[in-house]
Amino acid sequence: METDHESGRDAPFARRVFFNALWVLSSKGTSRVASLARLAILARILTPRDFGLVGIALAVNAVAEAFSTTGVDGKPVQVEEVFSDYRTVNGVRVPFEAQLLQNGQPIMKRTLKSVTFNGPVSETLFSRPQ
Repeated sequence: METDHESGRDAPFARRVFFNALWVLSSKGTSRVASLARLAILARILTPRDFGLVGIALAVNAVAEAFSTTGVDGKPVQVEEVFSDYRTVNGVRVPFEAQLLQNGQPIMKRTLKSVTFNGPVSETLFSRPQ
């Protein structure tokens, strides 16, 4: 059996770990490049107003994902999201309340006060800061 003289580990095992890590890194890199390309295409297709809304939605999603998938120690957290208080707004049923439960205990509650579809958005949200 061939071993790495410095570490004493099985050389084929170390080689497999290296190539698996390379695959994971290339997969993540490809995913990032694809996301960037998707955003570039959306920026060309959508109006600045609509692209701003997409950006807001992506940011909210990223924050929610960061807080709901890992705990303080970096381990996955098992949570259940329960929707309630459904109301019809312009023909669409919308849950006005959502609760995150961990081990059956509520850890976060979101309540919507109002929902507007295709409502006006101030242009100042998309202007460059002075």
